[in-house]
Order: sequence, then C-alpha cells, then structure tokens
Amino acid sequence: LNNGCPLSCDYCASRILCPSFTAGEPDEVFEIISAMASEAGVRSFAFYDDALLYRKEMLLIPLLERIIASALSIDLYTPNAIHIRYLDTETALLMQKAGFREVRMGFESSSDNFHEIHDGKVDTGKFFSQIEMLKRAGFASDQIIAYILAGLPGQYAAEVEESIRYVTSSGIRASVAEYSPVPGTALWKESVSASRYPIAEEPIYQSNSVLPMEWTGFSWDDMERLKKLSRQLFYGST
Repeated sequence: LNNGCPLSCDYCASRILCPSFTAGEPDEVFEIISAMASEAGVRSFAFYDDALLYRKEMLLIPLLERIIASALSIDLYTPNAIHIRYLDTETALLMQKAGFREVRMGFESSSDNFHEIHDGKVDTGKFFSQIEMLKRAGFASDQIIAYILAGLPGQYAAEVEESIRYVTSSGIRASVAEYSPVPGTALWKESVSASRYPIAEEPIYQSNSVLPMEWTGFSWDDMERLKKLSRQLFYGST
C-alpha cells in the first residue's frame, strides 16, 4: 500500500512515523490480495492506509480495476478512514463495484474553525454533496460512517455534539473518535500543558483509558453522553 500521508494534521503522528509519501504498486498489492483469497480463502481485507485516495490514479484506481476485472468475491473495508476531499464519482463507483462494504471517512468536525486550526483537510460545505455521491454509487446510509474527533485540548463538548448532529442529519452514522496525545506531534506541547495527568511521564495517560484533556468544558460524562447520542441519532435506541 501507500506509505505516509500528504497532510500535516497537528493531532496525527503519521508524519513522524513516515515523513514522506510514497505511492504503492497496484500490481503488487493485487497479487497479494488475489493469492490470499484464492489460496487461503481470505474474503475480508482492511486498508489501514492514511492516504488511500491521495494520488489514487497511482494505486487505488488501478487496483480496484484489477479486482473488478478478476471477479474476485471479496469484502473491503477502511477502518483508518479515507480523506473525503479526494473522493469523486468515479472512485465511489469503483469502490462499490470492487467490494467495499462500508466507507469510513475522517470528517473530524463540522466547525470550519477546527479545520483551519488543526488540519485543513475538510471542506464542510461539500460534505452533503459527497455523501449523496456515495449513496448514488450504491452505498446505503448504514455503510457510510464519519469519524468525529473529540477530546482535543480546549475543545468544548458542545462543538462535538454539533458535529454529531450535523453528520447524522445527512442520514449517515457519526462515530466518536477519542483524541490521544502523541509525543512529537504539533499538538503535543499544548496537550502536555492542558492535561490534568502527567502525560509526558506516563504513557498510559495518553490513551483513552482516561480522558487526557478533561476539563470543565469537556468531562468524562460528556464523552460518554456524546457516544450515546451518536448511536441514538442513527439507530434510534438508547
């Protein structure tokens, strides 16, 4: 697959792990998938790729075309999420035809200010048209999921709730993703200063076993309430 990510989101460690982006080889990836499907009976494949759609003409599109031409009966998933800004009609149609059973995307927030500060990767004004694009390509509402990032330093619970309601108003599911501060990222120093825990000394406090950035504007109870809300709005259950 691809290595690295073209973006420099201040909450993400991708650029630390892999400073530059290198596109993968579609023929090589196809041969691996084909061999695992035909020889080992594997049917489900997950793309843990931070930039699956970036420069998609170099890897993803040729790979999907080969999968379709081969008539492989496989299920494809994107648990790491895709960058929605690179999605177009052709790609959505190829993904559906090749066997993608769901599309997860990194939306993070409906706040333009959030994206101006943290990542610059989403044009919120295009969100609804992109969701309609996926639906027209054949994806059902329950196959489309948008991640909402929650628990950043200084972030209010109200912003996350607004983002959840914005996403679910399009008919798809919002999934709350908890922020984990990572040493070396652009947001690390601010996270160390804001956290009530010694996150620089004890890595366990960097995980979602606690809420590292808990404060009066965003409590542990708020996080649990928001997770429940995201399920209620989509499934209609408690």
